[in-house]
Amino acid sequence: MISTGSTIVAAAALLSKKGAEEIMVFATHPVFSGLASETLQKSLVKKVFVTDTIEVPKEKLFPKLEILSVAEVIAKNIKN
Repeated sequence: MISTGSTIVAAAALLSKKGAEEIMVFATHPVFSGLASETLQKSLVKKVFVTDTIEVPKEKLFPKLEILSVAEVIAKNIKN
């Protein structure tokens, strides 16, 4: 879950300091409270992947964000 993004920004800074060349973030639930979208966009993170388990309002979308659908996985498991 990503709420404010501050933990991710701190982790990305540490990873970069330790030599990471690209930092990608993967999370299930994009809560994005407060200025999270802006914070993540300005961070060292190259890409933020989240699922569509929580709708992200248009005003919280940002260029580094990619939303992945879990609909097919859920539908497949409901059928079984």
